[in-house]
Formats: sequence, structure tokens, C-alpha cells
Amino acid sequence: PVSVGAALPFGHRRDYGPLVPTTSLPPLPPSDLHVVRQPWPTLVSFARVLAHRPSPIDRATVVRPHGVRVESWAVGAGLPQRYRDVVGSGAEMPLAFPALLVTRLFRDLMGAGGLPVSGMGLVHVGTSLWTWGRLDSSQPWQVSAWVDGGRHTRSGLEIDLAGQCTAAGSTWTLLMPVLARSRRAAGTEPSAVPGLPEPTDAWGAPIPLDVPRETGRAYAQVSGDWNPIHLHAATARPFGFRGAIAHGWWTVARALAALDVDETPSTGGRRLGVAYARPVPVPSRVDLQHHTDGDTAFLGHTSDGKPAFGGTLETT
Repeated sequence: PVSVGAALPFGHRRDYGPLVPTTSLPPLPPSDLHVVRQPWPTLVSFARVLAHRPSPIDRATVVRPHGVRVESWAVGAGLPQRYRDVVGSGAEMPLAFPALLVTRLFRDLMGAGGLPVSGMGLVHVGTSLWTWGRLDSSQPWQVSAWVDGGRHTRSGLEIDLAGQCTAAGSTWTLLMPVLARSRRAAGTEPSAVPGLPEPTDAWGAPIPLDVPRETGRAYAQVSGDWNPIHLHAATARPFGFRGAIAHGWWTVARALAALDVDETPSTGGRRLGVAYARPVPVPSRVDLQHHTDGDTAFLGHTSDGKPAFGGTLETT
């Protein structure tokens, strides 16, 4: 089993075609979200996910849309800076930061038994983000998280987890496809994961990114996501990995920080589409290829020269 936030297991390759732009419009939160005061405590939430044991999935499995909302979530004065330190960002509001809040609610949804699959069997295969304006962490945010739907792809059941953070006219919206690999649940519907960009001669020289041994533990201390596959080789092996792997949310945040782009301007918007093709081992080094010509495209290669992740950041 592989937890949400992981890339595909070693030895598994997902075939991506040419770059597919992010869906043009972000998902909208349903009007009937269940309002909660706060997320479950981390240990309780993880225990609920582990306790959820659904029936095996097949082509008849249906994903039921549902979700929750926290009307007023105080971000905390020190959390954004701790996050910037972990991912190496100098941005006032790093583009991926709100995922820390939304993914906590995703975990609660999995533990509530609303998904037809176990949360410990899901693979984070892509990310699409939309922003308008820059969220201000000094004031409370309204945070929503919901299951938006799903599809039966050739690799199994793909489920759309969606989230939104709003404050004072600024909006951050997420669509995160996760995959429950299953031959019995496989179908012919197209995946919602953006494709990897294809480098050309116009791309700049690669930027080396170090992935230190303590990466998983440092990110867990900030995010509260103590997924064992990210912490240590000994805790990752029982889940089918040779060693620990970097968290997908850390990977994309570190790449954007290294590219030194304006992630969340105070006015206007950004649209980000990312695909994860292979795990990034911890420790390791990633060579980040990139090209900026109005929009920014990037592609991270592991030490064997194979692409691990990539995407585009567009101005809207």
C-alpha cells in the first residue's frame, strides 16, 4: 500500500504523452459541505484512516461526492515561515503552502469512510492549482475539502480530491487526482493528470536540487503528515519501497522555490499543473530542467536520468 502524497512505487512507470494544460476552470465546492469546527487531531485522524477497511473495488465502484468545511481556520503566525524554511522558499505566500491545511481535511474524509478505497492504498499522481490574489496568513481562512468525483482509468480507480482556501477576496483552489491501482477497477476513461512537459534546446541548464536525508521528517514536523514512507528507509520498506521517498508536496514546493518565480502575486492569478511519474529517493539529488518564456515549465530528473515529476506554472 502507498499513502497519499507518494509517487508511484519503484519499478512502476506511468506513460505520459506531450504536455496537457491544466483544466481551464477550477472545481467549485458543493453547497452542502458539512461544517466542522476543526480537523481531527493528527494521531486520531491517522488511526481512523488505518481502521477504514472497504470492500474490494471493481469497474462498478462509484465515487460519492461529499466534503467538509472549516469556516474560520487560524493559520498561525509561525507556520508559514517554518514551511518556507523547509522548502527553501522566499515567497511571501508559497503556492503549495495552503495544501498543509487542505490535506489534513482530506485525511479526515478518508478516515470517515466516505471513500470506496483505503487511504493507505492511494497514490498522489498529479496536482492542479489555481490562485487569485495572495492569501493573507495573518487572518483566518475558510478551508473546504471535498471528493469531487472519479473515473476508471487503465491503471485503476482515479479519485479527484478537491480543496479551496479563501480570505478577503483571495482564493486558492486544488484538484488532486489520486489513484487506487486495481486491474479489476480499470477502465477506458482518460486520466485527469496533466502530462509531463517535453524539454527543447531552449531550456536552460539544469538546477541541482539536494534532497537531504532528513527531508521527510522535516516536512512532517511542519505539515503533520507522518507518513512512514517519507520518514526512513526502515519504515518505507514494509510499504514496497527500497528506501524513503520525498513527499510530493515537498517536491513541487522545492522546485518552485528553486525556480525563483513569483508564485502568488498580490493581484491576478496563477495556474499550476504537475504530474508525478516516479519517486524521488531520500537522500538523493534532482536535476531540475526549466524554461521560462511568460509561463514556466519544469522537469525534475533523478540520478538515473529518468523524469520523476514536471509541470507548468501559467499566469492567468
